[in-house]
Amino acid sequence: MVKKTENITQSLKDYQEQIENKNVINKLIYSRKEIAEYWLNLSTDNLEKSYLGNIGRAYKFLLNSNIKNESLTEEETIFLNEILENQRESSVLPEWEYLPEGWGTKNFSIKGWDVESILKIRKQNLPELLQLVQSTRPLGKSYSAHNTYMTYAYVLALTARKKDKISILDWGGGIGDYYLISKSLMPDIEIDYHCKEVPFLCEGGRECLPEVHFYEDEEECFKQSYDLVLASSSLQYVENWQIVAQKLAAVSRSSLYITRLPIVHQAESFVVLQRAYRYGYQTEYMGWFLNRQVFLNYLSSLQMELVREFLIEERFSVQDAPEHAECRGFLFCPQVYGSKT
Repeated sequence: MVKKTENITQSLKDYQEQIENKNVINKLIYSRKEIAEYWLNLSTDNLEKSYLGNIGRAYKFLLNSNIKNESLTEEETIFLNEILENQRESSVLPEWEYLPEGWGTKNFSIKGWDVESILKIRKQNLPELLQLVQSTRPLGKSYSAHNTYMTYAYVLALTARKKDKISILDWGGGIGDYYLISKSLMPDIEIDYHCKEVPFLCEGGRECLPEVHFYEDEEECFKQSYDLVLASSSLQYVENWQIVAQKLAAVSRSSLYITRLPIVHQAESFVVLQRAYRYGYQTEYMGWFLNRQVFLNYLSSLQMELVREFLIEERFSVQDAPEHAECRGFLFCPQVYGSKT
């Protein structure tokens, strides 16, 4: 960090001599970003010591440079205050909490998924995803994300074999991220994409991706069948997951892919609460950690055959919970191929 302070000092000097030089400004922007990321990943106990050291001096150089001296807009101020409030809460409350009473837990502070902050974050992330799918770079910034998308590519390829056009129902698909990923993975296949979501996300999805069909009412999306039915990190957030699984299976002509599903191997299924503040989601929601065998037995009872199970690199450790959970993906196909229309 001593070197970082020296670099910032030199960059500030360069800026004063070359005000119109964008390369100098970009160096300062990058340095500011590095300092911000350093502090965001630093434990609270080390903040004061760090601020009094070289990294703090580097920050003060930037702060006193007068390169940018603008007041926050009203919208920025509100957003910042919301983040600070959630950080204060999260400093006391854990991200994950075991709920022994399950879905009967009385907690009126739980806001659920239909909140504006989730839409705001999803829309902020969309331009980066658009750039990614239009490039030749790996899909995802991590091995975990890349594995998740490449696994989906396998499922998509199986569904699309010998077809020029496929239909997809994405149950709980946000603002349609998987539509863009699907088009990138299968550019020569025509994709008729349908997405079931909460009202806020449907509104945002229609604005961002008007070619996708969005449904607030699940009964509307279940009026037809699809080549591929996808539920990625969504089924666990429904209290009566069996009813939804039954409906998903009923409209699946070829493939049903339920993935990023938290499962346990020994304990009975149980419910947890997640406070998703660190993702910028200013909300909390309950979800299942499902017993793997119970889940598979139920899908089998729906006449769905397990084609393949996938490892998903997400694990959850919740204090006092009966068992740690890990995510899995499950690809099913109908055991009896009838004429679903």
